[in-house]
Amino acid sequence: RHELEALFPLICIRLCITVVNAALQRKVNPENEYLSISEKPAWALLEKFAAVDPGYALYTFRHACDLPPCPVTQDVAAWLDKNRDKAADVLDMNPAGSKKIVFDFSIQSLQLGNIPDVQDMDRLTDRLFSCMSGENAVVGIGRYNEARLFYTTDIFKALGDNGPQWRTIHLGIDLFQKAGAPVFAPFDGVVHSFRINDNALDYGPAIVLQHSPEKGITFYTLYGHLGKESLEGLAEGRMVKKGERIGSIGAMSENGGWPPHVHFQIISDMLGKKGDFPGVALPDEREVWLSLCPDPNLILGLPTELFRDDRLTQEQILGMRQERIGRNLSISYTKPLTIVRGYMQHLYDVNGRSYLDCVNIVPHVGHCHPHVVKAGASQMAVLNTNSRYLHENMIRYAQRLCSKLPKQLSVCYFVCSGSEANELALRLARTRTKSRETIVLDGAYHGNTSSLIDISPYKHDGPGGFGPPPYVHKIPTPDVFRGCYRRDDPMAGHKYAEHAAAVITQIEQGGSRVSAFICEPFLSCAGQIVLPAGYLKEVYAHIRKAGGVCIAD
Repeated sequence: RHELEALFPLICIRLCITVVNAALQRKVNPENEYLSISEKPAWALLEKFAAVDPGYALYTFRHACDLPPCPVTQDVAAWLDKNRDKAADVLDMNPAGSKKIVFDFSIQSLQLGNIPDVQDMDRLTDRLFSCMSGENAVVGIGRYNEARLFYTTDIFKALGDNGPQWRTIHLGIDLFQKAGAPVFAPFDGVVHSFRINDNALDYGPAIVLQHSPEKGITFYTLYGHLGKESLEGLAEGRMVKKGERIGSIGAMSENGGWPPHVHFQIISDMLGKKGDFPGVALPDEREVWLSLCPDPNLILGLPTELFRDDRLTQEQILGMRQERIGRNLSISYTKPLTIVRGYMQHLYDVNGRSYLDCVNIVPHVGHCHPHVVKAGASQMAVLNTNSRYLHENMIRYAQRLCSKLPKQLSVCYFVCSGSEANELALRLARTRTKSRETIVLDGAYHGNTSSLIDISPYKHDGPGGFGPPPYVHKIPTPDVFRGCYRRDDPMAGHKYAEHAAAVITQIEQGGSRVSAFICEPFLSCAGQIVLPAGYLKEVYAHIRKAGGVCIAD
């Protein structure tokens, strides 16, 4: 224990020695820049450490050593659990004995809509209180230890060793009531501190009470998002009695910009802070902060079934997937991502970390585009069937689509996936040409059906593949960066196209005819390759001259 307590000061002292030595060396040998090479990063780290409370550093080291991060919390939690029934109600309408509703504010919540819905606080307030009214609930509850969608904005962003993270883990319990609702002290105590935290989406007016119910037990309770009148006449050290009114829930205009509620949090160590304390934490630091801030339900006494969460952990999902889902459906990344939300160009994992989506090819206008979601939901609420019946929407859509295409492309088939589209294209080509001879690029992928794997070297030449059938003919991928003809060759497109002409000749000499040439206009699985100028135009001319069909995947 004593070694851990000394560790952070020793690290800081070592950095101080580095900068002092650098200053001395610079004075003795001013022309030798190498002697001060470590000075700048040492100063940068010292500046970072200046903002770190030594107590928090100690708790982090304890956690790394598999010790309880904040050791006093165990005694605090035990005392609170023993005296739970002696606590006064924090709100006028006792949440433990009245009608209540628990909100799901998690990243994967289906209650909140999507990113714009939670960023519009007026809309969110209407939604939450309408939900409470519809359920005849006198209080709404926001959960403890929940990764929340609210906190995925830049205000809560931090840069760490593994890139950006967001402080999404909620360290308190939120109790929603109308602005002006009174807030009460659950135990005897004194006013530890108070202040107006007036940054956007901060606590607004907040009060911290200190409770020392018996020797060796001290803890703090924080009340955030209060009305400004709550701080009038307060003084640090003033005695507060159990059940005494200490303030009221603030309106959005004064409480930091949130729907009216009180953020209630238990704290074991204030880390030298006054009138403020982190109410949300980075996922990587979750266990340390939860140790500092035990579950507020130790005081509130809400029924535990309200907080039942049947969601699976990542380990459970992975284990059950391996049992129930075909293992040939690969999972990306050595450390798999649990992706639970998408919006526009980003995907979000279960802790709210956002990823710029440069992989998925389906959402051309972004994930969950509001216009698309609204149109889809509206239509599915009325009718979702197939094309054996008449419906004007299908015809109107076909007309709109064809109006943007060349006149030769005037007939539509609507399908559900790229694989279906390519299967249909192959059938059309083979029906027209009475041939199966197909020309493909040697790095191509065109779909997951058996017929499409046959024409996809990316699959049939890969692990578990059986190679191409005799009617599939591969030509070189027109890669001007790594291929046989490079970008410094102005004839590269023509030379690559000549490979198609050669294969056509080979097919015809064998007594058959070409059926189709299939190619992505922008090669994805082959390496995100931009085709050389003139390539498709020449290949298409060769294919059409031979009576084949050109398929643009």
